[in-house]
Amino acid sequence: MTFLETKGTVFFSYLNAAEISKNKGESLEKIRSFLTDIGKNWYPIESDPLKVIEREKQYVAGKNCPFLSESFFKEYYTYGGALSLSKIISFVQDKQGNSLLLQSDQAMEEAALFVNSKKEELLKKARLGQKICPFNTSFDSQHPTEFVYHSLLNLIFLKEKTLKFKKSDSCDFFHATVSFANSDMVLLDQRWADFTRKIKMIRTCYVYSEPQLNQFLQKFEQW
Repeated sequence: MTFLETKGTVFFSYLNAAEISKNKGESLEKIRSFLTDIGKNWYPIESDPLKVIEREKQYVAGKNCPFLSESFFKEYYTYGGALSLSKIISFVQDKQGNSLLLQSDQAMEEAALFVNSKKEELLKKARLGQKICPFNTSFDSQHPTEFVYHSLLNLIFLKEKTLKFKKSDSCDFFHATVSFANSDMVLLDQRWADFTRKIKMIRTCYVYSEPQLNQFLQKFEQW
């Protein structure tokens, strides 16, 4: 996949690093090969949508974009040398730079608690015959992450009322929110791909899931 050396920019977060680092053997080596093909064409993206939403509100032209993960650089550049995605995976496996992962883990726990408490609140309203409208959403090009965040929450609340939200769901929720709001193409789990396809933005973001991996790579190559 040499086209990755000359086309596009891959968003990469510390949640991506944590998930990849769990792989072993041949699977890990294939991933490392893919990361090597990306070369320098990657960008550290913030995983926590609430942090990005707050930065969008405070954004001033000329400053770093709201979804840049400055903490990603600060955490991993302390180890010196050129920073590559493959090296970051090694850092995570060696338990270096893991304060970011601990912070993210706490944020995902809090997100799961919030979603479940909000679901219970809405279910009570439904049982009382009250109207359920969790969040009003209208697209704002200056605040795309907030729009996607609230749109996904609405879908979760209204489509999966009785399904308990787990920390692993929070991880997928975080992945889907920031990436879909700020990129041209995303590759998500099937459930979250289905959710994001229901969100209407002014600009286009192409959404793919694992069964469409070849289509995703073909689209990337033609970009």
